[in-house]
Amino acid sequence: MGYASLLFIRCECAQVNQIETSETHVHGKRDPQVYDVNTKAALAMIDFGIGVRHLARLMTIMGVPGSSERTMKKRERELFKPMVDVARDSCHEAITKECSETRIATPGKGLSVKYDMCWQKRGSGRSYSSSSGVGTEKKEGITYKSGLSLSLVTEDKEIPGIKQKPALLPFSSFTGSCILFDLETSSLKLDSEILQIAALNTVSGDTFDTYIQPNKSIAPSSSAITGLTANGNILLYNGKPVHAVTSEAAFQSFVLCVESIAEKMKDDKIVKDDAESFGDLVREKYMSAHSDGSFGKCVSGFADALPLFRQKFPGLNSYSQQKLFEHFCNEQYNAHNAVDDVDSLHKLMTFSKVEKQDILEFSFSVESIAEKMKDDKIVKDDAESFGDLVKGKYMSAHSDGCKMCPIRS
Repeated sequence: MGYASLLFIRCECAQVNQIETSETHVHGKRDPQVYDVNTKAALAMIDFGIGVRHLARLMTIMGVPGSSERTMKKRERELFKPMVDVARDSCHEAITKECSETRIATPGKGLSVKYDMCWQKRGSGRSYSSSSGVGTEKKEGITYKSGLSLSLVTEDKEIPGIKQKPALLPFSSFTGSCILFDLETSSLKLDSEILQIAALNTVSGDTFDTYIQPNKSIAPSSSAITGLTANGNILLYNGKPVHAVTSEAAFQSFVLCVESIAEKMKDDKIVKDDAESFGDLVREKYMSAHSDGSFGKCVSGFADALPLFRQKFPGLNSYSQQKLFEHFCNEQYNAHNAVDDVDSLHKLMTFSKVEKQDILEFSFSVESIAEKMKDDKIVKDDAESFGDLVKGKYMSAHSDGCKMCPIRS
């Protein structure tokens, strides 16, 4: 119980009542009720910069029953995420306010920064001949003297303001068909290759399926799940070769399939992907070249099924497609094969009675995806400019909107 107590009070009617000296709250899905006083004690311990033993000694001197170290460590872990969230929000609010006030005070000049420098050697008092410094190019001449920072400024470089990432905006309605599609990839990394694409038209029942020739090795962890392996450029499924095409041919066929459905329906439609992160791969590989063309005109956008099921059916132990299918359909299927995945997703949506409004709530338009892709590319290029500093362990990360540029003398 930690610092909480349980009082047993006998009533005049001889009934014994139990009274807890602290209120409780829930932490985690399966954890028992947690006493507020223990969490507050852990918060005070962190705030004052003391440890569990210091707190226990204080309570011992005061004659208050103490708490075990295990209990206090649990409460410390409970507080970690909300404290980090509050600190991050507070820093972001302060930076935003500072940027806003700076722009008001110096209109049209942007945000400026002042910097300091240091050298690899300072000498012993006889010589200050260092010719290399952190933050500048190679520099000859006087490098150390009183007031140097006020007299030698090589460049005044403006730092761009905080840039908000573009949001994935939903679309309000669609009246066409819903196409379910799934991908199998060479690994779980974002730079992995797509090895299989499968799609299903929920209205007509038409299907699309193609394998893609691998250009690099397939992660063993991915092979164990999908059954896909490679022997050079030959793709094998469960040890047997399958017909595979190049990635360009596969994406062109997929786009033509969607466009042909649009031609039949003569209406807008939504392409529904069962995981947004996998959808990023398709968009990165091919959609950027077609978002403004016929593909962008016949597709309203995308939707993510994972948050859809989490909100529509809260409290389930797992939201993987396998577990959801077992829960709603009371049967199993050959998971992690794209064809079987889209077919099971269709059955799952039918059995669980997913409505059009449910899909719209977790949708995002093609236009907003294109904007997000442009921003992601800029951020990636900016990150690569800091590569040498990160490799040299001079810094661990970079801020969005900043780019490494040489300082001119």
